[in-house]
Formats: sequence, C-alpha cells, structure tokens
Amino acid sequence: MASSAIEAVFAPLLGKPAWHVKKGHGSFITMEFGEPNLKIREPLQPRENGSEVSERLSTTRKVTVRGEWHLWVYCCHWEIARGSVLEAYDESEDHVIISAASFIEGGELELFVMDSNGSNPHRLSD
Repeated sequence: MASSAIEAVFAPLLGKPAWHVKKGHGSFITMEFGEPNLKIREPLQPRENGSEVSERLSTTRKVTVRGEWHLWVYCCHWEIARGSVLEAYDESEDHVIISAASFIEGGELELFVMDSNGSNPHRLSD
C-alpha cells in the first residue's frame, strides 16, 4: 500500500480528539477516536486446565468502551511533542510515556505521516 493510501486511511481521524489514551505493554500506546461504544463480552465457560486467575477473569462479563476508531501504536518509532518540546518517544521510560499519554488525552490528531522507513510518527495538538 502506498504511503499516500495509508495516510488516506487516517484522514477521518484528523481533527478528532483522542480519548482513553493509555500506555500498554512496552511502549505501545492505544487511544480512541469518535463516538464511544460499549463492547460487551459475556462470561465464558472455564477451561479444564486454566489458572485460577484466568478462570475468574473469563467467567465474568467484560465491558469495554471503544471509539469508532481504535488506534494502537506499536512496533514503530513514535514521538509526542508539545510545540518544539519532546514529551516522550517510543524508547522513553514508562513513567514518561504514561505522563505524555495523559497529556494528549483530549488532544486532536493534527498530522499523520509515514516516513520512508515505514514508521508512523504522529502529533497531537494541545
């Protein structure tokens, strides 16, 4: 897929506020855009060889709030900046990424660029 085609996929997100911004495993960041929707997973039957924790989690109803678009930033180089100040990037320490994630909560996606190396830097306004 050409870079411009990939950028076109992100066009509907431009100008939309990010919400439920969270640091995931490692330097992964997830965020939601658009109208919120409830996703409800009904309880599952416990597995024969499952752990006590997995049994407890799987046998309860799980309710998750998701947006029209769920953006999962992973396996790429990324940065979050406020003007010319770099708040965090993909190799920042956990507490720095968590702080930057809370900073961009409510910020609008301003720009999406895919560089020639295939990484996806994005910038959110304050």
